[in-house]
Amino acid sequence: MTRPATALCVVLVAGQSKAAQQHTCSPSDTTRARSELAAIYATFREGFMRNAPQVWIDALTPTFSLTLFSGQVMPRTWVEDYVRTNASQFRIHTLAMTVQSLARRADTVIATVEQTSDRESTDGQGIRHRLEVGALQLETWVCTSAGWRLQGVKEDSLLYLRRDGRKS
Repeated sequence: MTRPATALCVVLVAGQSKAAQQHTCSPSDTTRARSELAAIYATFREGFMRNAPQVWIDALTPTFSLTLFSGQVMPRTWVEDYVRTNASQFRIHTLAMTVQSLARRADTVIATVEQTSDRESTDGQGIRHRLEVGALQLETWVCTSAGWRLQGVKEDSLLYLRRDGRKS
């Protein structure tokens, strides 16, 4: 793996879904917005489980950015490359994305999302490695005429990180 392991968790988290295309978004109704975003996350999960990240990429705004735990801000182009590379390198066993809370601001909501995953990859020597990650992320969603779009993800806190069963 050539990228930071903590960023891997974040990028498994976002994309344009059929649900988003068929419904208008509801930033003023927190309960409905939570339901709409849960449907989008379910679509993301399906895509990532098939190693097909395009569904997530399609949901990003043109100005999307990822803020890493270090504070470094990564642009959309870097994130797209990272997600595609990881889709080709990892086999995902489990993935969960759960909205913990929503904060509303005009046509924007900030979702606190708990993301957990368990996946495997093979290194250059042919040895399989397991990576288990749990993290909280702050994800900024904007209501547009095309539905919800992900404007930014900020890594908030690492819940756990285990490589081959050992804490990292």
